[in-house]
Amino acid sequence: MKREYLGIYIGKNSVEAACFSGKWPYPEVDSIRLFSKASPPSIDAQLSDILSNFSPSRKRRIGIALPRDEVFIREIKFPSLSPNEARQSISMSLKMHCHLPVEHIAYDVHIFQRDGITTALLLYCQKTKIDSILNVLNAAGHSKSLSFICPVSIVFDTVAREMEQGQQEGRFVLCYPSNNGLALSFHGKECWEGSIRIKSSDLNAVKLKEELIEYIKKIRPDWADKDDSIAFFALSYDEICPEFSMHPLCKRLFPLLKDKDALKGRSFEMMAAMTAAVCSRLFTPVSLHGPRRRPIRIKLRLKPFYLVACLSAAAMIGISLPLYNQYKENASLLSSLKKRRSIVEGSIAPLKEKTEEVKQIKQQIDDLEFFFKEYPNILDVLDELARLSPDDVWVKNFNLSSGTMRFSVEGKNAVSILSEWRKSRYFDEVKLVSPVNKSSDGTERFSVEIRLKKQERKKDDKKKK
Repeated sequence: MKREYLGIYIGKNSVEAACFSGKWPYPEVDSIRLFSKASPPSIDAQLSDILSNFSPSRKRRIGIALPRDEVFIREIKFPSLSPNEARQSISMSLKMHCHLPVEHIAYDVHIFQRDGITTALLLYCQKTKIDSILNVLNAAGHSKSLSFICPVSIVFDTVAREMEQGQQEGRFVLCYPSNNGLALSFHGKECWEGSIRIKSSDLNAVKLKEELIEYIKKIRPDWADKDDSIAFFALSYDEICPEFSMHPLCKRLFPLLKDKDALKGRSFEMMAAMTAAVCSRLFTPVSLHGPRRRPIRIKLRLKPFYLVACLSAAAMIGISLPLYNQYKENASLLSSLKKRRSIVEGSIAPLKEKTEEVKQIKQQIDDLEFFFKEYPNILDVLDELARLSPDDVWVKNFNLSSGTMRFSVEGKNAVSILSEWRKSRYFDEVKLVSPVNKSSDGTERFSVEIRLKKQERKKDDKKKK
């Protein structure tokens, strides 16, 4: 089965569809088919009837265009923000820009630059409208074939830019019938710049062009040229705008459609055909049915220097292949060395632990030697401490470190005990380092820190030396 492209335009009271095979702008003329449904009264039923003509297939793409009346557009300018920052700002402040509750809308954002200012077009519509379309597609088995759901003016702009290699020759306004009058779509040199609706009661068919120019000057002064010349085009030869010529893109599309004489004055079929053209090869800037994955496009345009570049790349690959093999060998050798290193490190780990223990013991020995050289004999110090202490004094939790003794004391009078110890010739400083706690039997408990005096005899010996 060849790939098919189905474009559907959902109007207010009817559903139009166009289907063809082959990529635009070279479709197979014999494969073009048009469908139109105006009954039953339900739009969902009309859409379901059209989809019933097609069996679900992965080789079919479906695009859906909505009328301007169904979509609300808000233009927001961000002079000091980049396009990405503007998109984030809109998503965070969506409630400020929509007149409907956020949970009841389906929306997307179109960002572009106009005169160096970032401009955002917020497009949104009733979520129930999109949900009903998705439900019909799901029930008919075509949900995976859906490519986009967007306003018809964006569909036209996307096709036109593809035909003009990404840019228009100049700005123009596209006029096409809407459900309640006329819709104006603004197509700039670089991107689509939004659309507006005008009620039929506000139009004067005799002086239509002059009224539209004055109207555009009021709402879009940047589109009013100095010589008051604005290019207007129509989708087809409609009675609403008979003085506007058909856009060149529409003229190309007309000869490809069956019963082209019967299509005059019927822009909706033209919208459906353009929607199918977008499905064939393009990607619309917005879609109201949720996030989409941009298709991968590969265009091969072979030129002589491309062949030279490919041969050069192949030669470089051939040269680098031995180097790659050598790299793999070196990588495997390095991996084996790392494994052997881990084994050796595991075997010498106990030796490292013993070495650390020996270092600690050596440090303790050095500390003891330093203490014996610089301070009095510890036995003399303890004897002096016992001699100066009353008989009712008990010493506990004794600790000696770097010439400083710290211990807990129990006795009848802390003041008298400290006074006696301060008389010792071995003690440089005796101080209380905790509160004195007195028990019910009169015993006082406290902690004492005593700093020993360094031996003067050692200093004298050093001077003699």
